Amino acid sequence: MVIREADPAVRASAAQVFAAPVVVRAPGEDVADGAAVQAAWALSGTRPAWAATSAAEPTPDFRPIIRARYAAHALA
Repeated sequence: MVIREADPAVRASAAQVFAAPVVVRAPGEDVADGAAVQAAWALSGTRPAWAATSAAEPTPDFRPIIRARYAAHALA
């Protein structure tokens, strides 16, 4: 899961709720980057595989109980 700069509590919550690594993207020009990818894709015919810069990768801390409680509440 890739998220934009977020509060540390959001990062920790995402790492606890989702069974996936969390990567926080570094600040940047997302719109310009997207436009450059589209332009390169249109010219070359293949989507470029440019790497995104990460600012943080919080340690996964998956807690199934959180998801189970959410599911029980959602079904109620």
